[in-house]
Amino acid sequence: MIAATRRAGPAVAVSTGLALAYVAAGSVTPAAAASNSVTHHLSADPNVAFVLFVLGLAGMCFELAHPGLNVPGVAGLISFVVSLVLLGRLPVDAAGVILLVLAFVFFVIELRAGAHSVLALAGVASLVLGGLFLYDPSVPSARVALPLLIAIAVVLGGFFLFVARLALRARNIPVVTGADTLIGEEGIVTQALHPAGQVRVRGEVWAATFDDSTVTAPIGAKIVVSDLRGLTLYVAPVEPIRGEPIPIRPPGGNET
Repeated sequence: MIAATRRAGPAVAVSTGLALAYVAAGSVTPAAAASNSVTHHLSADPNVAFVLFVLGLAGMCFELAHPGLNVPGVAGLISFVVSLVLLGRLPVDAAGVILLVLAFVFFVIELRAGAHSVLALAGVASLVLGGLFLYDPSVPSARVALPLLIAIAVVLGGFFLFVARLALRARNIPVVTGADTLIGEEGIVTQALHPAGQVRVRGEVWAATFDDSTVTAPIGAKIVVSDLRGLTLYVAPVEPIRGEPIPIRPPGGNET
């Protein structure tokens, strides 16, 4: 099917697949013009551009706060680049962009410093204001839908508040590493100590020995870790600490 429209003035035939259009006085009226207009509108939708811009910043900021995850950073970068392309087709106000970037600066500082949610709340406020002022107010059709803006502000604000509190709580937990994690732990003798042998502590088998070479312990006896030197645990029998007798295995093999 060929659709053609003639207007006054010089006309130039333009072929677009199965559609034929005429250009008159600088205007194009092909049969596919309506479809192209819809596609352009969707690609430059202010809500889509805003969501991609915010998600892009969120992904990159989360990657900065927790480096090494890669997926949020890569996804955020892609969303951010696509959003810049879309924003280039819209009447963007620089003040709105600055406020949105400032919001995520507040979020990152909150994650890093743990400012007791103050900066996270400031980030939410900047995010809302940035969404309101992102587009030129003289263009009524270019604006972020208010329900969408509120929903994103609540979700991102809650997320960063939750993560910030977890990070702050984790920083306040004292870090215990090395020998301190095993000293004082009880274990079971898995290979008789005479005075050296093997014990099981926290489900792991360790080489162990008594400080006193005259002390021995049979299989199944309870011990407590007193020191860690290299990969060898120095242990003591539990009996002097807990008052529990150490089982004795007679030469015949039967315990008494």
